Amino acid sequence: MYTANPNDKLVNPEAARYVTEALGAKFGSDKIWYDGQAPKASSSSFPVRMHDGRIIDSTSLSPVMEKGLVNHFDYVFVEKSIKSAAIKFIIQNRADIIKPRGEDQ
Repeated sequence: MYTANPNDKLVNPEAARYVTEALGAKFGSDKIWYDGQAPKASSSSFPVRMHDGRIIDSTSLSPVMEKGLVNHFDYVFVEKSIKSAAIKFIIQNRADIIKPRGEDQ
């Protein structure tokens, strides 16, 4: 029912976790599920045979191969019985929910 969009992640990279916590506090944590994977870059280094027979590393051929691809996702799921109320709650409170918290909170 929720996945952090790029604007939410600019405000707070942990936006989906904050949404999960807020929904759990409002509707009960037994009705909310979070599924996510932290950003992981995977290098794509492998040998490449060039047309002239030389073998070079793939990372020297492409900036994408050098930097690697980043796989990251965050999803929040809710029970069907609270879905519309949860969506309304997020729409009305999104800015406050995803606002980063201070160290003392």
